[in-house]
Amino acid sequence: MKSRRTTVPVRGFTLIELLVVIAIIAILIALLLPAVQQAREAARRSQCKNNLKQIGLAMHNYHDNFKQFPPGWVEQYGTCSTTNNQGNWTWSAFLLPFADQAPLWTKLDPNNRTLAQALADPTLVDDMQQRYPLFRCPSDSGPVKNRGFRRLETDPPGTLVETSISNYVGNNSSRQTRCNQGQPNAGANGIFFRNSNISIKRILDGTSKTIAVGERAWEIKMLTGFVETRAGNVFGQGGERENNSSGIADAHATGQFGINPTAVAVWQARRAYSSPHQGGAHFLFCDGSVHFISENIDHNPDRAVNSVFEFLLAKDDDNEIPKF
Repeated sequence: MKSRRTTVPVRGFTLIELLVVIAIIAILIALLLPAVQQAREAARRSQCKNNLKQIGLAMHNYHDNFKQFPPGWVEQYGTCSTTNNQGNWTWSAFLLPFADQAPLWTKLDPNNRTLAQALADPTLVDDMQQRYPLFRCPSDSGPVKNRGFRRLETDPPGTLVETSISNYVGNNSSRQTRCNQGQPNAGANGIFFRNSNISIKRILDGTSKTIAVGERAWEIKMLTGFVETRAGNVFGQGGERENNSSGIADAHATGQFGINPTAVAVWQARRAYSSPHQGGAHFLFCDGSVHFISENIDHNPDRAVNSVFEFLLAKDDDNEIPKF
């Protein structure tokens, strides 16, 4: 006797059911995506903070060897008022042998070669146009190379050689950018300036209460839209372009304009601290610690040194600093 086989009909999804499933998946993705992006940004912020810690370690190793922090820049052309824009080696270049870049330091030889001479050598230019992760915030989407410097004084003004971007700039002053330390309330009162030689014992406010280095983004959003703030340069800075101190901003910042400024002139934003991190920026202090400081920290946009942010930038103003 033959057995009967019962065929069970296969039921597929209806169009409505399929659309419901797709909608549920889309909702789940929409809910999950921001969490993934936040996790990635948290990792990038952590790496950025670690970069500054490594820079702080390099600064202290430099201090152990020379009993001072590196100079803000070594002026190679006589005065700060030079407009030849050939450039000068800066503090970050002098940190290279203490930041796992000893072969590069030896090759560039800043102690015996000017930045202009290095820029005239194609093999050295190639080295100075590479991306150096220690000096780059992972959250920043800026290009590898920044604005450049002239190779020779006789080169036309537009003949510039670009060098590597750095997202970390030195503390020049709580006021405007300044070439020299000068008189009280007039010159640079930060850690880095022309031929500076600041030792720990000269930081009278205490190393844990004085900023050494802070972030600057390649681009920030201002009231007028997105603006290039150009970050900084790893190897050098220009002279005082047309005597307006803009060259100093290639590797240094001022506290006059706050953090992530939105309502200032573009040239002012290019001298300020900023970051792609929401709500503030990372800062390396002279004791090697790194703090994330809110863009809403107490700050006075005037030139007077009378706010918490300015107190943190001035190394010897003897002001009581509240929690920040």
